[in-house]
Amino acid sequence: MFTEDTAIRFARQYGVKPKVWNEIWKRALNGYDYESLCGYFLYKTGKKIDPTSLKRWIIKTDIYCRANHIMLMGVRVVNSAYFGEHEDFILKEILRNMKSSTTQDSRIMV
Repeated sequence: MFTEDTAIRFARQYGVKPKVWNEIWKRALNGYDYESLCGYFLYKTGKKIDPTSLKRWIIKTDIYCRANHIMLMGVRVVNSAYFGEHEDFILKEILRNMKSSTTQDSRIMV
């Protein structure tokens, strides 16, 4: 969630080019609603995407952008409150992976 570009992850999951996600992200930053973004995705790819899934991807991209920024500065540990309104989302994602994994190494999940 913190180390791989969201556009690449999105492209791999949905079988599209990374630039499709970059365009959706730009439109999300400009205030487009989720239905419009889903329509844009349908127009560009011919595939449907659920607005809830799209919202999760927008949150993941926001988290990646914040994390990437501080990681480039050399920071390796931050308080989860750094991510503001997405703090709960991050904790759920990390704990979900820990619950379903047999490993005890938390670095693998990040």
